[in-house]
Amino acid sequence: RIGASPDGGATWFLPRLAGYQQAMELLLLADAVDAAAMQRLGVVNRVVAADQLATETDRLARRLAAGPAQAYAETKALVNRGLNAGLAAQLDAEALAFARCAATRDFAEGGAAFVEKRQPLFNGE
Repeated sequence: RIGASPDGGATWFLPRLAGYQQAMELLLLADAVDAAAMQRLGVVNRVVAADQLATETDRLARRLAAGPAQAYAETKALVNRGLNAGLAAQLDAEALAFARCAATRDFAEGGAAFVEKRQPLFNGE
């Protein structure tokens, strides 16, 4: 609404998150959009009340910190790579990443916890 094109990566991120048509509508019409609509569009994963933001952020951070760090790193790399990879190359990359994860102590702990029907205790190794 100021006579300029979008910036800050909006034209790259928004179509990938919300889809081409929704991105074009949001960017061209520039209407105000509430948090619930952004969640429906896939721009944000969740919406919480302002007074719950710190609590929810802390809960998620603790959950991630207690997870299998190497598997998370492999997953992040795979998803980022997969945005521009063909299926065959991506399947090969997944197989290699899985093999690297399978050689970790966290993988052994995850398997043992599954068999023993308990929560795993990962240590990032």
